[in-house]
Amino acid sequence: MKLTNWYGHGEKEMEIATGTAVWYHSGKPVVPLRWVLLGDPEGKHAGPCFLPIWNYRQRR
Repeated sequence: MKLTNWYGHGEKEMEIATGTAVWYHSGKPVVPLRWVLLGDPEGKHAGPCFLPIWNYRQRR
């Protein structure tokens, strides 16, 4: 995926992965967590991971 205006340096080709994990605590309902991981195929930058803080089931 090409990202534009990557830290003010124009376009940057990045790898992207996304999925859903679950958070569980004994006695509480399971909470789905959406995650997004970015990777630099050139290896110049550490890939950030994004974990949204909202519960997307409640956003209807």
